Amino acid sequence: MLTGDNGILENAKQAKILTEAGQVDEQLKLATTVLNMEITKNRTSFSSYNATNFINTTTDGNITVEKSLMDILNEELTSSNYTITPSTGKITITYSSPIYTKAYEMTITKKLATLEEVGISPEIAYNLTTIGGEEINESDSLSEDSINLNVTVTNKSALNGITSIVLQKADGTEITEGVTVDLANGTLTATITENGSYKAIVTAKNDKNQTVTTETNISITGKIRIANMPDSWGPADSSNAQNDWYAYKDNLGNIAQVNSPKLADGMTAIKYVAGSDTATYETLTFGSKWANAMTKDGSMWVWIPRYAYKITSGYHTDTAGTIEIAFLDKNNNFLDSTLSGQTVKTSGITDSDYGASGSWILAPGFEFGDEHLEGFWFAKYEASNTDGYGSDSSTANNTALTLQIKPNVTSWRSITSENIFTVCRNLENSTTYFNSSTNVDTHMTKNVEWGAVAYLAHSKYGLNGQEICINTNSSCITGIGSGSTTSTSSSSNQYNTTTGITASTTKNVYGIYDMSGGAWEYVAACYTGRKDKLNSTADEKYIDVYSSYAISKYGDAVYETSSGTSSPYTNSWFSDYSFFVYASVPVFGRGGIYYSGSGAGLFCFDYLSGDADNDYGFRPVCVVK
Repeated sequence: MLTGDNGILENAKQAKILTEAGQVDEQLKLATTVLNMEITKNRTSFSSYNATNFINTTTDGNITVEKSLMDILNEELTSSNYTITPSTGKITITYSSPIYTKAYEMTITKKLATLEEVGISPEIAYNLTTIGGEEINESDSLSEDSINLNVTVTNKSALNGITSIVLQKADGTEITEGVTVDLANGTLTATITENGSYKAIVTAKNDKNQTVTTETNISITGKIRIANMPDSWGPADSSNAQNDWYAYKDNLGNIAQVNSPKLADGMTAIKYVAGSDTATYETLTFGSKWANAMTKDGSMWVWIPRYAYKITSGYHTDTAGTIEIAFLDKNNNFLDSTLSGQTVKTSGITDSDYGASGSWILAPGFEFGDEHLEGFWFAKYEASNTDGYGSDSSTANNTALTLQIKPNVTSWRSITSENIFTVCRNLENSTTYFNSSTNVDTHMTKNVEWGAVAYLAHSKYGLNGQEICINTNSSCITGIGSGSTTSTSSSSNQYNTTTGITASTTKNVYGIYDMSGGAWEYVAACYTGRKDKLNSTADEKYIDVYSSYAISKYGDAVYETSSGTSSPYTNSWFSDYSFFVYASVPVFGRGGIYYSGSGAGLFCFDYLSGDADNDYGFRPVCVVK
């Protein structure tokens, strides 16, 4: 009999498997012996027990070379059927051929290497295809309504059965809708409708009949169409190949190295895309290209990378001066190698730290409690809500409204500073914006975060010392530019027009808008003893508290960029307003309103009541850890 469990062919196959198994055992024993000889000979040359430690070995001709434990194993186990994976203290070795699969674990100590057979675990592979079945590459930027995710257990035949294949969102929620699982063939197919992070989990019985589980993380970015994306925007390459996403340029066109923007699950890198009018596109995008991103709902954010600054002229005067910027990693090392060796001050700031020979000072907006941020996301426009409420507190003073950050809509005003604080904190837990709240913190803009944007905008990476133009729209429509720094006449030039971009921090569509005019913006900064106007029990990292107008607070575009807070109260750079908070009007407002004229601007600050008012709006900040 040729076939069947006792047939000639099956017996031949089993004999072949036994032969191959014996060969694998002999190869692994020999490799372990060779490795132990090297460890015995050179055990004093390395201190910890991992596979990448170097061992001195003598080859023919008495030439001394350096080899790692991994190098030696790879020399001994030359078959492509071996997969060798190092980790601290051990090496996992898997042998897999069409007829035979086994897994081993080699434990490394300073005395010897020991080999033990372990059970096989499921191996997972996946790919993406369009709904029509066309393969999607990782680098492809698409705008599909949905795509297929195809998960396969590649070593199914080596297992004693697959128990389950599960697909989860990043927050651990299992996805069942649009998912087809075939345990017999070890596959899962899912229809994906959102960019984001996913996890495939396979549970099976291995070759030793043990229950084992393997999981793999799957990231899908720039493949699914983003809801409510404004015209002329599209997905960008989040790896920033060829500066597709961002390029923080100085006034000479030199591109600075900055910390890569950190996207939360549900955020997508975006870029402005050319229309039919190429000349206009070039005008709208010329200059420094700050990274832009969108949350799931289409709200727009701009990345502010960690930096240190120097105010080399104009310190504590009403004359606009010069601010130098140097980008840092989160450990305060300069990313510009020409500044290597210089130091960054993080505390103890005094008047002597300013001027032409002053100190590099860490912008405090990048310190968030005990966390050293690589950067943060700043709302691109003043906040609005999806219901369009803005001027009537009977409808707008409501924390249940849905916030959005978009151009060409009425900003959200007539809401108390206390309710603003709540609205901004609640964003992080809403699936409207993020797939998962893990590693996300949203909050009301603080003075030091406003200051971080203002200083970067004033530097050569933004306006290069020019004054930003006002949003003079009398209806507080977001993203409007007037082309003027003093006008009070209502304008309607949208953000992506040649006049509209004058109100951007970069004088192009990649900057931040409504920083001058529009509505006054409440920020999470108040006079001492008045946290009740924001949140009495909030952690101190969410609120800047002031007891006086003094250098003890810096990096906030208040004391450093103004000469005082007395009449005529236009003592900030560019004659911006300079009203300091006190007990009865305890909450800071920034930027001015559409009719503020020359008093509006990046360096404008005022005292506000905290009440709901038609003139007062806000914007949030998003931290991705």
